[in-house]
Amino acid sequence: MTVGKILKNIWKNRKFRNIILLIILIIVFVITLIINLSPSEPRKSERVLICAECKHTDMFKFVTIKSLRCPECKVGKMKYGMKCRKCDYEFPYMDTALSEAKKKKISEIRKQRIMDRRCPNCGDIEVIPISNFVWKKKRK
Repeated sequence: MTVGKILKNIWKNRKFRNIILLIILIIVFVITLIINLSPSEPRKSERVLICAECKHTDMFKFVTIKSLRCPECKVGKMKYGMKCRKCDYEFPYMDTALSEAKKKKISEIRKQRIMDRRCPNCGDIEVIPISNFVWKKKRK
């Protein structure tokens, strides 16, 4: 008997086939549980951050930005580094509209975000996050 004929006979036997499929399903389920339940450290972001007080700029790996303090002045909070496309000015940015989101309407939140994201140097709204790649290249 060849392997094909043996597999064909097993597949024809409905009870045996269902038992094999159930065993395969249980094995896949157990492997999935083991992978998902294994402890893992929280996912960290790597971004360019700027101190709101002393304007120190550096790249950080963090889980949440709320607790980060500046390593230089030890006082200022670190905020996301943004760059104006028009004048290339780099400035710290923290989304204040999200903290007050429950109190305001969506249209007011959008207007507040646009006002928060304006470049403090020229007032333009065309601002982008500072790219990690470009920042590393600029530091060399």
